[in-house]
Amino acid sequence: MAIERELKYHLDEARYERLKTALGTPERTKEQVNLYLDTPGRELCDAHGALRLRREGDKRFLTYKRGKAQEGSFFELHEFEVEATPEQWSLLAGGKLPEGELEPIDRLKHDFPHVNGVVTLGEARNLRICYPLPTGDTAELDRTTFPNGRVDFELEVETENPAEVERHLESLGVPLTPQTKTKFRRFLDAISG
Repeated sequence: MAIERELKYHLDEARYERLKTALGTPERTKEQVNLYLDTPGRELCDAHGALRLRREGDKRFLTYKRGKAQEGSFFELHEFEVEATPEQWSLLAGGKLPEGELEPIDRLKHDFPHVNGVVTLGEARNLRICYPLPTGDTAELDRTTFPNGRVDFELEVETENPAEVERHLESLGVPLTPQTKTKFRRFLDAISG
């Protein structure tokens, strides 16, 4: 288990474009396909949890997040993530839980012991541009397309030193607005109306 500690900022398209320049030379760009899952009773939505399958190129990841601690732009969540095989991906996308030990599924079953399957809620696509910061952290500039065609822009930085990262980001001269919702919550908003 890990604790994900992350700064999140909501951006409009103009600030997104300004940050692409202000952050310097990117170290890499990733195209991500996120498939969101829940229990048949939608218990994860109600319990501030999220179960996600993510594909980046040839790699697939299974992630279970739970809890919600937020102060301003700083989020802190429990995160369980493993690389998933194509077979595990297919089983989960088809509503079945894989056999054997798989930490995100083990934690899900611990939190919801009666669960024996999942349902697919939908998909969101993300273009992530990664920039090294002088703090030693990585800034991730995201352009996310949700199921209804809505496009969101966001800056995320996983960090153990949020104050130091915030000082650096402020020095870039691009106004930042704290993000109040996770991508999963915004995905749920998109599919509900």
